Amino acid sequence: MTKLSNLNYGSEAPTFQLPDQYGEIVQLTDLGGQFVLLDFISSQCGPCFFDLKRLQEVQQNISDSLTIVLVVTDGNIIETIARLGEDYKGFMILNLDNNILMLENYQVKTYPAYVLINPDGTIAMAPAPPPNENLGHFIEGFITRYKRK
Repeated sequence: MTKLSNLNYGSEAPTFQLPDQYGEIVQLTDLGGQFVLLDFISSQCGPCFFDLKRLQEVQQNISDSLTIVLVVTDGNIIETIARLGEDYKGFMILNLDNNILMLENYQVKTYPAYVLINPDGTIAMAPAPPPNENLGHFIEGFITRYKRK
């Protein structure tokens, strides 16, 4: 029962500690105060990179309240950054490295996979829809409801 309810709205988001593209360790608590969209990708996943253009639009529309974090799941962070090019410097990029337990904690089964986390570190939506299924509108709705609390 715990496994089925651990990513429900309002439940505590699983913690993590992952290196970014510069080797600095980033924790979920470091990202507090904003909504966080975790985007689990693989360097070999075509749809992952296709969705990034739309994610960039979402980021531009809600940049003051949203941090988008790309979690590279296959350890090829350098190859992923090369594929991203200059257009995606606004995204935080983390390397899953050997932390495969994070995939289980966030119930990631396919790529790309999206999870939206509230500013207080609780789950807003898991899984979240892909960008081509009105992800931006969902996030804006969560931001509006969260500010009303």
